[in-house]
Amino acid sequence: MLKTFSIRSKIIILLTGISFITGLILLYVSFETFKKDKTVYIFETNSNAANRFSEQLSREIHTVNQSLVIYLDQFSKNGMLSTNADDELPESSILDGIQIFNLKNEGLILNKSSLKKHNSAFIETETPELKNAIYDTSKKSNEFFFLNDYLCFVKLFTLGENKYAVLFFYKSETINSFFNVQSYYKSFLVNSSGSVFLKDLSSDSNFLTLNFSQLFKNSNSPRLSSTYEIKANNKEAWLLTDSQTPLEDLRLILLVNEKKAFSALNEIVMKSVLIFIILFSVVTIVGVLSASYITNRLYILSEHTRKVSEGDFTTLIEAKGNDEVTDLTEHFNKMTIELKRLIIQTAHKARMEAELKTAQLVQETLFPKNEYSSEKIEINGHYQSASECGGDWWHYSENEYSVHFWIADATGHGASAALLTSAAKSSVAITEDMGLSPDENMKMLNKSICSVTKEKMMMTCFHAIYNKTTRILSYVNASHEPPVLFKKSEDNYNTTNIIFLNESLDHRLGYSIDTQFNATDCQLMKGDRIYFYTDGVQDVNNSEGVPLGEREFLRTLTRVLSEKSDLNDTNKNFIASLEKFRNQAELVDDVTFFFMETK
Repeated sequence: MLKTFSIRSKIIILLTGISFITGLILLYVSFETFKKDKTVYIFETNSNAANRFSEQLSREIHTVNQSLVIYLDQFSKNGMLSTNADDELPESSILDGIQIFNLKNEGLILNKSSLKKHNSAFIETETPELKNAIYDTSKKSNEFFFLNDYLCFVKLFTLGENKYAVLFFYKSETINSFFNVQSYYKSFLVNSSGSVFLKDLSSDSNFLTLNFSQLFKNSNSPRLSSTYEIKANNKEAWLLTDSQTPLEDLRLILLVNEKKAFSALNEIVMKSVLIFIILFSVVTIVGVLSASYITNRLYILSEHTRKVSEGDFTTLIEAKGNDEVTDLTEHFNKMTIELKRLIIQTAHKARMEAELKTAQLVQETLFPKNEYSSEKIEINGHYQSASECGGDWWHYSENEYSVHFWIADATGHGASAALLTSAAKSSVAITEDMGLSPDENMKMLNKSICSVTKEKMMMTCFHAIYNKTTRILSYVNASHEPPVLFKKSEDNYNTTNIIFLNESLDHRLGYSIDTQFNATDCQLMKGDRIYFYTDGVQDVNNSEGVPLGEREFLRTLTRVLSEKSDLNDTNKNFIASLEKFRNQAELVDDVTFFFMETK
């Protein structure tokens, strides 16, 4: 039965979650980057437009002033602006007209020397707009105002006893070209109090005061040219460029609606969201299909594992594909076949355990030959059971590249311990053909022990693999007595060259099916000898019931190794020493050991 939060769900959530979060991050980063770039572009464009406007208007006013100086100089000399008979300004002049007024108490009196272009008209003298403009500006030496389509300037001067006001006006190409064309921004010429002198064609005169009253709260404080974001009174966002012009306190204000400016961004966002949805859907579909493909195979393997754990070995899994799951399936099938054979064999032996002698004979078949010699290694061992059936077991096997060593001690004695050693031997026969490492072999053996004993019996075990090429011994110790390594030194062995192989120490087999094992390496040299043994060796009692013990055990072992005999004689001498110490006393535990020597 599948768990609530299965691997399939985890894979789908992982793939979709990563793609979703990544998509959101990309959308956010793209949106913010576009917005910042667009804002900078608008500010830069508006600032450049305002600067060009101010520069062109400044040059234009400078040209007007230069032209006016010539005419005023002529007027101050002979009371006439021009000596020409037609009294007209040339068409090449930037000015459209010059009007001189005598300032008297009764009002404005137009001087006859006033000039204009042929196609231009004088500004009506009696209009209230002109009178108000001249009287309002007469308080200053130089002032300007807008009247109709003209940009008008007033200069006051005194000639003799008469006071004059010079009005010169022209249609500014700079202003007309800037304010009389459609643009993406709203443009205004305003003074510090908020009065609008000029506006673009699409704007209302009251637009600024109605929507941006905060611009004129501090009308008396000077403001530097700047560009920034501003909120209208209705909280709508605008991008504002505020620039000083050459016309005294008149400022040029350019406003761009942020919502309209970023309208293209909405389209980009919508397209990006659409692409993201498509990609997310594709990733989700691929994730579901991939997860289903993998987890369905694992589910089948899990179901067959459950059947095997319940004792059903009749079905095998069809191995498809060429990946890790296929490899696992093949190993599972092989293990199932071998476990089936093991269970059948174990059950058959269990039925025959009524005859202990038969069981003893069966157990003896689990052990290898006591003597073995090859090109790279020599082994000599001994096994003696304390009863008809024992719980000790040792084993070795050699292939082209390595030699496997096993020595184990099951808890208890009798038939149950013998059955456990039989199960261990069968499981080892399976794992040795798989080419696994010592810790993996031990893990497989542990699963077999747990499966057989249901974690009710345990076994200590020491397993090592000797690489014949590198002379490296890799080993795992499941709470077993550490073997004793005697390093060859000057053709002799002594206590100074003793090494206990106890770097690795893990739980006993059968303790838990989840037990993890750790392997350790040891470098051997030619002539090194290792003594593998079970705890029954040190538990050998003499006739007085005194056990051999660790100290006497090491003394005896060192003595027989120092006698410079071959491995077979060393084994015989050690057995003889134990028998002499024992003096025909009854064994309290199985006695199992073997010597190994590298060549």
